[in-house]
Amino acid sequence: MSKLMKQSNYSISILPIDTLINIFSRLPIKSLLTLKSICKSWRSLITSRYFSNLHLHRNSLSIEKLLIFIGDDYSFYSVSLETLELAAIKIPFSSAWERFSRRKNIVGSCNGLLLCICDESSVSEALLINPSTLPCKKVPKLEVPQQCLYLSYGFGFDFVNDDYKIVRIAHFLGVRGDGTRWEVMNVSVGVYSLKFDTWKLVVSMIGPLGTPVSNNGTLVNNHLLHWLFSRGVSSNNEYRIDCFDVCREQWSQVELPDLSGSHDGLKDLGVLDGCLCLMTGGSDVWVMKEYGVEESWEKLFSMSDRCVIGSLNIVPITYSKEGNEILLRKDVFSKAFWYELCEKTTRTAEFHCLPSYRQVGVCIRSLISLCDNAQMAQR
Repeated sequence: MSKLMKQSNYSISILPIDTLINIFSRLPIKSLLTLKSICKSWRSLITSRYFSNLHLHRNSLSIEKLLIFIGDDYSFYSVSLETLELAAIKIPFSSAWERFSRRKNIVGSCNGLLLCICDESSVSEALLINPSTLPCKKVPKLEVPQQCLYLSYGFGFDFVNDDYKIVRIAHFLGVRGDGTRWEVMNVSVGVYSLKFDTWKLVVSMIGPLGTPVSNNGTLVNNHLLHWLFSRGVSSNNEYRIDCFDVCREQWSQVELPDLSGSHDGLKDLGVLDGCLCLMTGGSDVWVMKEYGVEESWEKLFSMSDRCVIGSLNIVPITYSKEGNEILLRKDVFSKAFWYELCEKTTRTAEFHCLPSYRQVGVCIRSLISLCDNAQMAQR
C-alpha cells in the first residue's frame, strides 16, 4: 500500500488513505459515483485502477446485477435485479455511442463491461461500454474476409496479462471429409487486446469445428468462451462444445452430458449463476455444476409450456433475487419471461416504464475503466 501512496498524490486531512480505501471499497457503485465529485483526491482514488479492481474483488459475491435492454429504437435501458419495482432507466451514452450504427446487439459482458456489435451488410463494428460509469470505446475494425458467411463474437478477461479480449470467429464453407456436401467448417479466429488496442489472428485450432449452433461465445469463469458446433443432424454424438481460453489463446473441448434420451438435438449454450448451461430442442436445460467434470452435468428443469417454447430456443439469463425463479428468453431477440422452479410455471416478465424491447442481457455494476488497460501497455 505504501507504494500506491507514493505513486498517487491522494491527500485527505481526516482519515488515513488505508482507512479511506477500506471504507470506500465496501460502498455500492451509486454512492461512489457521487463521492468522486466531492474533491479531486477522492475522484483520483475512486477512478484508479487499483481501487476499481479492489472494489470488484471485495464485492464479487454481493455486487449488483443489471438487466440491460435494447429498445426497438436501439436505445439502451437498465433495470436493477435488486429493485425490480422501480422504473427502467434509459442509459445516457455519449455522442460517440450515438454515432455508432443503430443496429446494436449485445454480445456479452465481463466484469461490468459490455461488448456490443453492429453487423450491417459488409460493416462489422464493435463497441465496449461500461453502463455504470458510461465511458465507451470504439474498437478498431478488423477486415471481414472474403467469402465469409457470418461472424460470431465472444468477450472475456485475460487474468494472466490483466487484459480484456474480444474473440471474433469468421465462418467459411468447407467440404466434408467424405466429399459428400458443403458445410460451415473452416474458421478464422481473431483476438483483440484492449491493453494494446490491436487485433491479431490466432491459428491454434483443434481441427474443423463444424457448423455453429450457438451464436456468440458463452463466458464461464471470466476467461473461458464456449461455442456449440454440429457435424450433422443425425445424432447428438455429432455435437461438440469447444472452449477458447482467452488467457492461453488456445482451444479445448468440453464433454457433453449423456443425452441418450433426447432426440430433438441441441439448441444453444448459456450461463446461469456462473455455471455452463446446455439447452436441448426438447426444452431441457442442463447445468454443469463443476466446470470441466463430465459427471457434474445435471438436468435443471424441462420446459413443458408449448405456448412459451414454440419452435424457439430457451436460454436462461439469471436467477431472481429470491432464487426461486429464472429469467429466460425464447431466442436472441425475444421478450423475457420468468420460470418458477418449484411450481414449473411461466409468467411474462414485466418491467416498469420499459418500452418495447428486442434484446435483453445481464451485466454487473463495476468501476472498471476502458482506458487503464491501454495506458498500462504504453508504460
